[in-house]
Amino acid sequence: MGRDARHCDDAKGLGAPITRLERGRSGAGLTLALIHAVQLKQQYSLDLYERERAEQIRDALQLATVVASILLLVFILLDHKLFEPAVASFLLKLRLSYVALLLALRWVAQGEFPLRYPHLSGIALAVLMGGMIDLFILYTGQAESPYYAGNNIVLLGIAVLFPWRAIWSFVVSALLLGMYAASAWPTQAGQEPEFINAVTFLGSMAVVAVVSSHVSERLRWTEFENRCDRDKMAHAKDEFLASVSHDLRTPLNVVLGYSELLADEEFGPLNDAQHDTIQRIVTNARGQLTLVNDLLDLARIEQGKISLDIKSVRVGDLVQGLSDMMTVFLLDRPVVFVANVDASIVVRSDPERLKQILTNLLTNAAKFTDSGEIRLEAFEQQGTVTVQVADTGHGMEEAALKSAFSPFWSGDHQNSGWGLGLSIVSKLLETMDGSLEADSDIGRGTTVRVRLPAAEVPTTAALNDDKAGISEPNKFALSA
Repeated sequence: MGRDARHCDDAKGLGAPITRLERGRSGAGLTLALIHAVQLKQQYSLDLYERERAEQIRDALQLATVVASILLLVFILLDHKLFEPAVASFLLKLRLSYVALLLALRWVAQGEFPLRYPHLSGIALAVLMGGMIDLFILYTGQAESPYYAGNNIVLLGIAVLFPWRAIWSFVVSALLLGMYAASAWPTQAGQEPEFINAVTFLGSMAVVAVVSSHVSERLRWTEFENRCDRDKMAHAKDEFLASVSHDLRTPLNVVLGYSELLADEEFGPLNDAQHDTIQRIVTNARGQLTLVNDLLDLARIEQGKISLDIKSVRVGDLVQGLSDMMTVFLLDRPVVFVANVDASIVVRSDPERLKQILTNLLTNAAKFTDSGEIRLEAFEQQGTVTVQVADTGHGMEEAALKSAFSPFWSGDHQNSGWGLGLSIVSKLLETMDGSLEADSDIGRGTTVRVRLPAAEVPTTAALNDDKAGISEPNKFALSA
């Protein structure tokens, strides 16, 4: 669906001219401009649909040539059982010649020709197969040939494999019927009944093929429209989230700023109750601001508008800040935080986004770990760096684990939030050519692994080893 979704997604940009026209015109001129813009958008959708059809026909062409080649070789055994050695020998040469032609057609199908002329490519294959079968019929008894049913197989195969309109199935059917009639036309008395029966049966199969193509075309178009509608709704959702998140950040920042000024007694002294109330306001405002920032990040990632500064990043540079954060987060809790990151571990990543990813994973682990240990480790293997966060928390069932990285999914634990953090982690890694995997056991904990491309150690690393990271395991025992 990725390729199809991208195609439908391309049409979103055609909405921009409508907005500009609304601003610059009015009355009848605006109405005509809007109609023209809608027509352009409809035409663009048709172009996308035809482009998708051409790609599918090319795929079907490659598959059909392989299947036909295999069937041609398999039926060599039948030739030797049904016909005299001389006839079987001729049919063998004929089959091998057609296999060579089919392989040549497959080679052509891997290029751009089927994309430019998809229907011509499909008709060429049908005529090639029909001509081959008609030659078999001509040399093996004409109307009495056991191979007359091969045309029926070609008709059904073309109708099933090739995603084209009914008119093209009709064209192929007419060509195959005409070619069969020319090759099997009765030349002796008494052959007419068998010829008529064969033509009637072939005509019936042609009707089935045409109807099948018509129904399939309607189903494909309906599915295409539904897919594009889903893309448009997803785009509207992303724009709504981005707009709302942006509008909410400003008042939240104002509330947070004034609350912090009050907490610092910039407007006068406060008593203990007032300090406690202001601190609650600050804490909740920060939580809401984090949620809004997560919504904004999610919307930007979905729209492909996230900005990244990919460079070589030493994971160890982030450890001290993360350990300070965990010290506060795990204060007065019987949990040990262990960081084991060698100074030589370097990845290709955006440093701020990598810090965001590890922060989300560590805070999520801390939420669901009442006691025990949370470990942050990193190691390199075959050009890939794996950074993993392991905890001894509650753990998750397999069904919950599969949904944990979906947007707005949250478990039934009391500490569950809005279900955005892990989803953002997953999507950020996709944008940085990384990957994410996790395993979990109920009552034993969860391990989440982040994989990113390894990078070369900067030439100045030797001069900054004291700042590069942690070369030996360090434990931060944060117990009650």
